[in-house]
Amino acid sequence: MKKKWLLFCLIINTLSTFGQSKLIRSNWNLIFEENFDTYATVDDMSSKWRFDYPWGPTLVGNTSENQYYTKENIILNPDGTITFRAKKLSTPIVYEWEDATGLHSKKLDYTSGMIFSKQEYDNPCWAGNIGYTHGFFEMRCKLPKGLKTWAAWWLYSGPTEIDIFEAYDDKRGFASNNHDWHDPHTSCGNHFQKEFGDDLTNEYHNYGCVWTEDKIIMFFDDVEIWSSDRIGTTACPATLIANLAMIKGARIDSTDFIVDYIKVYKMVDPQLPFKTENAWTNNIIDNQKYANRKVSGKPGSIVQINENEIAYVKRDNTLGRFIKSSNNWVYSEIPFTYQNAQKINSNLVAAKNGNYTYYRGLDGKIHGFAFTNGNWSNFIVDDGNNATYSKINAAAGSMVVDLANNIFYRGNDNKLHKYSNANGIWVHTLISNTTSTNDLIAGNLVLNAANTIYYRGNDANLHNYNLQGSNYLHLNYSTFPKIEKSNYSLSGKELASLSQPFMLSYIEKGSLDLFYSFEQIVGLKNPIKITPTNENIRAKSNLSISSSSQIWYKGEDGKINFLKNENGNWIHQWPSSWDNKNPVLNASTDNIITFSDELMFHRSTDNFIKKIELKPFISPNPPCDVNDYTPDPLYRMSNINAEINIQETFKIFPNPSSERIFFEVPYLMGEKSEIRIINTTGQIILEKTVFGGNQSLDITNIEDGIYFAILNTNNKQSISKFIVKK
Repeated sequence: MKKKWLLFCLIINTLSTFGQSKLIRSNWNLIFEENFDTYATVDDMSSKWRFDYPWGPTLVGNTSENQYYTKENIILNPDGTITFRAKKLSTPIVYEWEDATGLHSKKLDYTSGMIFSKQEYDNPCWAGNIGYTHGFFEMRCKLPKGLKTWAAWWLYSGPTEIDIFEAYDDKRGFASNNHDWHDPHTSCGNHFQKEFGDDLTNEYHNYGCVWTEDKIIMFFDDVEIWSSDRIGTTACPATLIANLAMIKGARIDSTDFIVDYIKVYKMVDPQLPFKTENAWTNNIIDNQKYANRKVSGKPGSIVQINENEIAYVKRDNTLGRFIKSSNNWVYSEIPFTYQNAQKINSNLVAAKNGNYTYYRGLDGKIHGFAFTNGNWSNFIVDDGNNATYSKINAAAGSMVVDLANNIFYRGNDNKLHKYSNANGIWVHTLISNTTSTNDLIAGNLVLNAANTIYYRGNDANLHNYNLQGSNYLHLNYSTFPKIEKSNYSLSGKELASLSQPFMLSYIEKGSLDLFYSFEQIVGLKNPIKITPTNENIRAKSNLSISSSSQIWYKGEDGKINFLKNENGNWIHQWPSSWDNKNPVLNASTDNIITFSDELMFHRSTDNFIKKIELKPFISPNPPCDVNDYTPDPLYRMSNINAEINIQETFKIFPNPSSERIFFEVPYLMGEKSEIRIINTTGQIILEKTVFGGNQSLDITNIEDGIYFAILNTNNKQSISKFIVKK
């Protein structure tokens, strides 16, 4: 391997978050496939593969690599995979070679394995030039565990080298590089680190590269991680190479580099897209991340008032809001002094007109906030009789509100109640008109546009109350499948209009891997069965429906999942660049809300609100030799790491600090500057304008961790790293 390790430096002012594009496999024709399952012996592989370089068994001129390659270090496994396994020599050998400058030698301590393709496919540029020009090149493999082992999957033609991955000591990460070996030699590359789940040695992943006339694009599990059009490639066939290099002192007891398959594809039609234009992003909407803005852990603590406004229960049981302004979400508080009974316990619900927000108070009664004439006021929903029926059940989903501002709720008696407002007076109605305990409510309520209320009964059957004239008719759908939990949901967007289809979904009792969906405005037809493909993606939470074609939920895998109806077939997906490999985690099973098929909100593991949004993809095309691309924080292979060494240009003290940091930058004396605090995932925690060179910042609301402070003055940037420890 011809190698040039990149100088990884951190360019803070370019940090941002991106959605990541996915490969569209339907526009690729498979032209070469190696599954390693048709050979009786390694010798049989020699029709397709060499086991060393054409110029010798080691990479001459490279002082880092300390091995020579033999076919004895290739192992065919019974499961159809192949293992590259290095061995340490009892006595090192001296390898010699001669070139135009004379005779050379180096001492080799290991033997190892490699394969070098023999396929002739595209027209050669010179005698002996074989391989493939342009296409999609893919490998599924596990990386070796040992330190100083150097696994690689790459393409090489002489002028062009494309390193799809090089895996060295960091077994959660790898490097990808593009080299042009003309004189002068130029390179472009980036490094990625997997943050969630097992490391890259414990599970198979797909590493791929699309090579076109003007760009190379690297993919991890079919998701674009970076691209480059800055370094030219020569349109000549390149060979396929996979090898396990060894560095002196390598850990020899865990060198297995295991490959499942290697494949090569050509475009079906260059005019068709080969990757998606839109991609999911997962971003926190509050970059300040103040501790007093955290979301309550109680179910039903987030509600979307409209596409541009979120209300939520804070950990002190008061109400917080975020309002979208341009592309930012601005925090605001409702100016109100809470009495204890007025604080929020659960069941936060927004009225469909956006002017009222209801909730269960700490006193067990229904309270609300009204926004009228530019002012907020708090009120209690009560008919003045102080009866037990005025209290709402604490279970999540116990209240729904219709377009006329009527409130339907599950009382502590598990019966269905209603409050309506007549000329400013709340009037109570008991809707439940049956005496059977089977008909009592045992789950959350769903309301459609015709004011039909659905729920899970005490008998685990689907029930509803349907308005007929001035009375409500009760129905028990005893012939339908039993319901496991209170897993219905209906989006507010559908509730707003009778012309849109009503959708109701739930999970079958006793069989968590089955979903049922109803799609009809009036009445119900037999349910549509939806069967997820494996048990890890079964639902662990209530379902949230964004439209008649999309169902969201938290899965058994701990990640946010969704089912999408595509031409009558329900397809499972993760709203994640890394699919099931890197999760979008949700700390609460009942705090996922959706507004549309392209937008949903959830409570993150660190108790802040995050927004998952489908938006146009921004290509991660970083400057060459600069490690400045930060993919989306929750799905990413991240190049930003708490242990990065940076060139600090000013000092912060005390460091670590718990309450306030001080910094002194002489060249800032009298100058106006912008200071920005970011965390190791690139999220902006604090921004402030400062004057002069001696400054301090209050960090009492910043959580423990490692942070970077960036000063920008007259186009000059300074950076320092500090630790918050309380």
